[in-house]
Amino acid sequence: MNFPEAVKSGFARARDFQGTATRSEFWWFYVFNAVCSSLAGSLDVLLGLNWSRKFDSGVTISGGGLSAAVSILLLLPMVAVFYRRIHAVGKRATPLVLFMLVLPLAMVAAALFPGGQSHLGMWRDVLIAVALIEAVLLVYVLVLLCRKGVLEAENVGADLP
Repeated sequence: MNFPEAVKSGFARARDFQGTATRSEFWWFYVFNAVCSSLAGSLDVLLGLNWSRKFDSGVTISGGGLSAAVSILLLLPMVAVFYRRIHAVGKRATPLVLFMLVLPLAMVAAALFPGGQSHLGMWRDVLIAVALIEAVLLVYVLVLLCRKGVLEAENVGADLP
């Protein structure tokens, strides 16, 4: 599957969490997502649409209106392609996606919880432990995303490209 086909497929099957996706479909759609996000972030800065907020804990979160819109627009298709790719290698994606949300949610909780820097120190050990577990999971997921598909091999007799 080439780049335009992968982008069309990603949007056409945005609500399809069943079936499989080839490696090329996943990675080309991932490249599309990364390019769109980078361009949107750059345009936010150039057009002055970026914002920044500092919380009581000392953590600063920044973003932009255009990059937020692009992220929301591409979230469902990207998750659907991810699900289909993980299904193609014979694994269930739901536990992976749920666990991948643990670190961002822990970081948001640490940033939003009042109490200043002293309170953030209490979260430090938890965040470090979660980040280490997430790093191991990320390597595992990357290996899965790069493997040839096995479900198609069982059904058709040949691995996915």
